[in-house]
Amino acid sequence: MKNLKIRAFCLIIASFIVLLLPVNSSAAKRKKVDYVGKTFYLQTNMWNESGKDILSTNFHRGGIIPVGTEVTIKSMGRTAIKFTTKETGKQFKFVLAKKHSKLNIFELADRYFGADHPLTGKYTNFSAEEKDSIKKGIITTGMSKDAVVMAYGYPPTHRTPGLDLDTWNYWENRIRRFEVMFSKGKVVNINGMTFN
Repeated sequence: MKNLKIRAFCLIIASFIVLLLPVNSSAAKRKKVDYVGKTFYLQTNMWNESGKDILSTNFHRGGIIPVGTEVTIKSMGRTAIKFTTKETGKQFKFVLAKKHSKLNIFELADRYFGADHPLTGKYTNFSAEEKDSIKKGIITTGMSKDAVVMAYGYPPTHRTPGLDLDTWNYWENRIRRFEVMFSKGKVVNINGMTFN
């Protein structure tokens, strides 16, 4: 009887552990070899303050590395991706800020680096105003969620866990946060930030 209870207990614990294992997403199956040494296109605008790392928190300071920029991934670790731009050869370090992200490095890579040039896909369906905002790296009312992502990058997942939400939180810098509000998939209000 005692052995039966021990076996039942072990079976329950093993079942619980299996439930906690990560789901096999495409990003979870990826390996560094799928990225390092390969050429990709930036899927969103990125910002880089001279001499500083680009954080996945997606601060907007410094100059824009434009969406569609051709890059080569030079190295990839558990928390950072080093890449160079084809045009200038300049190297950048994109750092996964675990405190502000629920993503792993492969999921982050899949969001920001793509094999297809983003300006030949859904971009072609954006309005002229959305295309202008993407080029300037700003958010304006009337933009679709896809256009906002391309123009401004992804909101940090610790405050915006899903893109299906109608309020997204962004940070201009470490202190200044603002909200982008959507209705029916379009920007209707931006609280805490004014774009010129």
